[in-house]
Amino acid sequence: MQKDTLSYICYLQQAQTEVLCRDVISLLQSPHVYRNQMTNSKEKPSIVLLFAFISAAPINAVLYAPALPHLTHYFKITKNQSQFTVALFLFGYALSPLLFGPIANSYGRKKAAITSMAVGSLGTVFCIMSGPLEEFNFLIIGRLISGISIGATVTLSYTMINDVFEGATARRITGYCVMSFAIAPGIANMIGGLITTYIGWLGCFVFLLMFNVIILCYLLQLPETLPHNKKLPFKIGVILSGYYDAFRNLNVTVSGLIYGSVLAILYGLIALLPFIAMQNLRMTSSTFGLIFFLSYLGYFFGTTLANCLSTRINSLSSVVVGLIIIFLGGGFLLIFSIFNMITTIILFSLVAIVMFGLPFVFINASILGISCHAHDKANASSVLTFIGIFMAFLTVTVLGYIHFNYNYTLALSIIILSALAILLYFKIYRKRIKTLG
Repeated sequence: MQKDTLSYICYLQQAQTEVLCRDVISLLQSPHVYRNQMTNSKEKPSIVLLFAFISAAPINAVLYAPALPHLTHYFKITKNQSQFTVALFLFGYALSPLLFGPIANSYGRKKAAITSMAVGSLGTVFCIMSGPLEEFNFLIIGRLISGISIGATVTLSYTMINDVFEGATARRITGYCVMSFAIAPGIANMIGGLITTYIGWLGCFVFLLMFNVIILCYLLQLPETLPHNKKLPFKIGVILSGYYDAFRNLNVTVSGLIYGSVLAILYGLIALLPFIAMQNLRMTSSTFGLIFFLSYLGYFFGTTLANCLSTRINSLSSVVVGLIIIFLGGGFLLIFSIFNMITTIILFSLVAIVMFGLPFVFINASILGISCHAHDKANASSVLTFIGIFMAFLTVTVLGYIHFNYNYTLALSIIILSALAILLYFKIYRKRIKTLG
């Protein structure tokens, strides 16, 4: 027993000596690199900047949603084509994590973040040019460029949080960032409605350009959260291997599918509600934006409660609570639609109930999915976000081609997607990640 203990102590001393020697050699060879490694590990990004950065994608995605009916008149296009601009942004949004994940791993989070906002601002310029030129194709190109670049803000934010925070702290900060991420569309809809009413749809993209440039300026002061010794070479084979490894992790992919189901519900609301409000309920763009923002208070209260309960119930329980609330909201919407009882108050009250359940899933599914692939959190975050946004893209695309009562379409989409997520939870998710809840 004493010999085993002595051997173990010798082993620890030898390991500590090797680490010390390695650090001394690194210091002698590249003192500035070594210093960056030590300081980067302690620096943390501003939480306020993370809030703004993670909100850039949803704000760019939906700020002009109240203007969708106006686009059909301006460009003389169909409802499907106007909704396609939202779907196309989501398509680029889905690809974005896969493109910027390797950049973040090889060149650092800061350079990836700055590049995403710079290219996204260029895409917004194309959208602005589509107005005076009366060229719908410019709007299409601009939306795709913006989606591919600005869509990276979500996965980069999650990755930076997981770089410098752990456990309950990471869960709490992710919760607040998700609150910002989800409330942002409500605020964006309200602003977009006011701009559309009093300035015109083109003003929405001018506002987005100014917003993106401001975020870009603040990103220049963002600390690098990836230590130099953890940067990976930019090799296509290594990148594809990392993604393949993350996709093979069933915990990550199922987390992504559950996350994607509720994200698809959120963007389904954003795509359909403007037409329900303005065509069925005869609202103006500004009124719709304001009332939709008020329904987002449900998300605020849901996020607050989810964070308060984070120390009392585990992540797995939080996910199923959120899914049940969302399913009930969709079920009541279908019932009221069948009996032709949909009014402004009833519609947006039920939307608020659905919003209340979303953060329980967003916060916990993302944390669980990334935690299950702890050796490569950046690729796990990229894959999870890709699956989620791609599901939202497919949902918005399909909804654009369904020529059916808007109320029924919205209610059934909420019920089907939440039921799919509940099925995944009980059949696969709970069994495989129970130890991490």
